[in-house]
Amino acid sequence: MPTRLARLIENAIRGLRPLTNNMSLEAERAGQDLLGRIETRHIPDGISVIRSDIGDIPAEWFHPEGAADDAAIIYFHGGAYMAGSLVSNRVLALELATSLGMNVLSFEYRLAPENPYPAALVDAMRIYRSVLELDVPAQRISFIGDSAGGGLLCAAALRAKADGIELPNSLVMLSPWVDLTLSGETYETLKDRDPLLTKQKLKRAAEYYVGDADAHDPYISPVFGDFHGFPPALIHVGTHEVLLDDARMLAKAMLRDGAEATIEEWQGMWHVWHAFDIKETRLALKRISEYVCGNMGMSKGDE
Repeated sequence: MPTRLARLIENAIRGLRPLTNNMSLEAERAGQDLLGRIETRHIPDGISVIRSDIGDIPAEWFHPEGAADDAAIIYFHGGAYMAGSLVSNRVLALELATSLGMNVLSFEYRLAPENPYPAALVDAMRIYRSVLELDVPAQRISFIGDSAGGGLLCAAALRAKADGIELPNSLVMLSPWVDLTLSGETYETLKDRDPLLTKQKLKRAAEYYVGDADAHDPYISPVFGDFHGFPPALIHVGTHEVLLDDARMLAKAMLRDGAEATIEEWQGMWHVWHAFDIKETRLALKRISEYVCGNMGMSKGDE
């Protein structure tokens, strides 16, 4: 059962849904950046943030004191492929660096509708290659992403497999959006329960991102991919979000192909609750840390 604070926050988010779902794209992007600046005015002690653009891709490293130089997290931000930036998603990048005690690279991929598919995937692959070129072995790299970022990291792993690039050690997907055909039943059955997302908004975002391509393409909707030989994956999803079926279908597809997939359905939680300062977030981050570090055979902050 969710804590009382979690229930209060969920109700507050629900009250704002009519506003947030009817914003212009420009206002939504600006609003997210403003919240990001407010929430990250103070960088935690022991964390260094270094701007490190990769060519024309904005990026920044979060370096916890004592973190191993040969291990890294690549963080893929959410925003339905049409919003999100280094600033707006700094909260989760900081949380991951602090919780895992590992170096985290956050990057700002190109957004739709200005840059539809495959722009985001091209940028993601450039970032992965750049980390490998730093002599960080693939078996010491984990992909972590939320919402559209969860879908994008899955697509990047599929692309890496197709290109013969060694896959990362593990994948962690938080409330992943992995089916841009919007076929899941929970888009309808949970439409009144989800305090944040609506099928209408996601349909608009999918149209922006897909453009002239086919939404059934596994590099757009990874749920339709082939997961043979995939690294282990941890999937977090809330039971109150319309993307619940996306997570379930992805886990089922991965298990079908012999991949190791662990799906954890968090009771009473909403879309990417990990970004809020509540008990459930601390528990979820602890679980993510145990999963990632356990798969790498290291403990938090190992050198």
